[in-house]
Amino acid sequence: MEQSCDALDTDCLELYVSLLDHDLKGDLFESAVIGFLAAIAIDPVKGILKEAYHFTPTLSGFIKIAQMLVIQTAVVGVRDVESIQPADLLNEMRMRFLINGVRSPFS
Repeated sequence: MEQSCDALDTDCLELYVSLLDHDLKGDLFESAVIGFLAAIAIDPVKGILKEAYHFTPTLSGFIKIAQMLVIQTAVVGVRDVESIQPADLLNEMRMRFLINGVRSPFS
């Protein structure tokens, strides 16, 4: 049972990271992440998009969870290979996801 739970956890982690890690080509709303963010941006009481200052905490939380998923992916990725460090995998993902030369998504 424990092995099944671990396998399910790993599969879910891979799914979450794959949802975050894909090219946005064509219709943006084909992306599950973009659709999710658009849906949670709607104010259910007013039936319009939330003001930016009301949506910022939600977006910040989403970004923080995405960061934690990437860190967890690095930790899980080195369990089987002792010669690789989590920091090496994190650096590899940083190079792929972020702007070159900086450690943030903004230049």
